[in-house]
Amino acid sequence: MKVVVEDGVHIRVAGDVQHPLLVLLHGWGMTGEIFDPIVSQLSERFRVVIPDLPGLGQSEPALASNGLTLAGLSRQLFEALTPVLTDKAMIVGWSLGGNVAVQLAADYPENITGAILVASNPCFVERPDWPTAMPKSTYQSFSGALQENPDKVLQRFALLQVKGDPNARVLLTRIKKLLSEAAPAKLSETLRLLTCDNRPVLHQLQQPILHVLGTEDTLVPIALREALAESYPHHQIRTVDQSAHLPFLSNPDQFVQYVWQFAAQCLCKSVL
Repeated sequence: MKVVVEDGVHIRVAGDVQHPLLVLLHGWGMTGEIFDPIVSQLSERFRVVIPDLPGLGQSEPALASNGLTLAGLSRQLFEALTPVLTDKAMIVGWSLGGNVAVQLAADYPENITGAILVASNPCFVERPDWPTAMPKSTYQSFSGALQENPDKVLQRFALLQVKGDPNARVLLTRIKKLLSEAAPAKLSETLRLLTCDNRPVLHQLQQPILHVLGTEDTLVPIALREALAESYPHHQIRTVDQSAHLPFLSNPDQFVQYVWQFAAQCLCKSVL
């Protein structure tokens, strides 16, 4: 896998240069390595581009000129990815990465052909008009404890991601390794992004959108399916049974199949 660093953003690339481009964006507290188990399959038909989000993994913190906002991250990521994105790309965003993907698709519609939002909520923390989200008390508990005992918070977050998944033990081992590599200071800064309400931006998108939800997800409840269907009737929604917050790892074959099918709608040339 090729590794490049552009504007402080650590980017890994896999797959033939002639293949359609697919960008994978990870979630809070993680790195792009979370996608490693599916990169081999995806790179059979895609040129896969996997950045570490600014402030996480091996990437430098968000540029002060951009600010730690979704719009700022979108701008910094796009500028860093420009040398790699030689053509239009489809984008997959998991968890917080889903909201970054939405912002990128809104800011650069001529470059992003479609987005797959995996276990991602356009409004992660509940609001009076959006109850299908993380309880505000849970977020506040995470935020407060992260300053005092980051290791404990990371352990709890890891458990919540796999809770209800039949493969919880295997998944837990993997994500604990990735969580342990994240610096507490970076986690605290990026955690604030989970409070963003990205619903209006999602409404702006003209590209095809696919939501993939895990039926057992504790962090992004399956009840979100109904809220999404009502608010975004033109979007597609798929579920992965017996999956918690990591559907692409719980059932990689099913997830990759969803990607193949959706890609045929988003890209000018078929990848099927």
